[in-house]
Amino acid sequence: MNRIALLYPYFGPLPPFFHTWLKAAAYNSGFDFLLYTDQSLPRVLPPNVRARQMTFPEFCGMVQRLYDFPLALERPYKICDFRPAFGEIFAFDLVGYTHWGYGDLDVICGDFANFLTPQRLDRYERISPYGHLSVYRNTPRMNRLYRCAYEGEEVWRQVFQDPAGHTFDEWWDGRGIEQIALAQGVQEFRALELAGVERPYKKKRLCFRFELNGESLPEDRDIVFLWQRGRLYACTLRDGETVENCRQYCYAHFQKRRIAFPPEMEQGTRIPDEFWVVPNRILCGGLPQVAEYLHSEEYRAAWQQEEENFVRFRQQYPNAY
Repeated sequence: MNRIALLYPYFGPLPPFFHTWLKAAAYNSGFDFLLYTDQSLPRVLPPNVRARQMTFPEFCGMVQRLYDFPLALERPYKICDFRPAFGEIFAFDLVGYTHWGYGDLDVICGDFANFLTPQRLDRYERISPYGHLSVYRNTPRMNRLYRCAYEGEEVWRQVFQDPAGHTFDEWWDGRGIEQIALAQGVQEFRALELAGVERPYKKKRLCFRFELNGESLPEDRDIVFLWQRGRLYACTLRDGETVENCRQYCYAHFQKRRIAFPPEMEQGTRIPDEFWVVPNRILCGGLPQVAEYLHSEEYRAAWQQEEENFVRFRQQYPNAY
């Protein structure tokens, strides 16, 4: 039987998504979520969420003990480059687990068991190439994968000694863990059903919509998400009000987009069993409220603000891709 531990070292103020993420984690009772943080957490956590209190310097010291050269781990965001090494860094917490993984907290989680299935876990050594969720088989080969040379270079040593962030947990200039995995013949499932938020530099036009598996919809279609008792549905709306179809997704990633949460959700005093996610906020009513909001002045103003941000971005980075 597979046992999966998902590892989340996080230092500094928790994101507004945290309490919603925590409730979604509780619904994913077949997975263990391991948090390492310097932040105060709710006194009572779900049974499958474990927390270890530590400071960022303590975490850095723990990692440094594994290597005989000085690490450039100077700020929490740099942890992303160390994610492929988590199988070694957290080996003491991974005893008895068949798989380990890492992810982001700026996500709305769905039903992981519907996507990280026994069939996929048994067949593949790695599931998903993305830093916002990636799962590895807990074996010496996969735990040391990041150490493998790529085109004759020990890329990991360069990355670990450079204070800049390099997204080594994904592609980094064609030399990230994904390229290393491909070069080493790792059996990988890359088509995990996830949803993200489009970013303007990817399309050279204004994007204020969700995308599903990297594919955008026509301009007269909107994507909204329905989170309902642990399951996440992407619903296609025509003209902002008619539901054309709904499909389950593993999670939605917001790529640092600012999402407005109702105060009780951001503070964790009340997380409803059902809510809707539109591109810039959480709505706790039903579909009529969603349709009303997508036609509102507030939403049009948010769109206008996004357009102004996009214009500034294009002026600053005219050759952005």
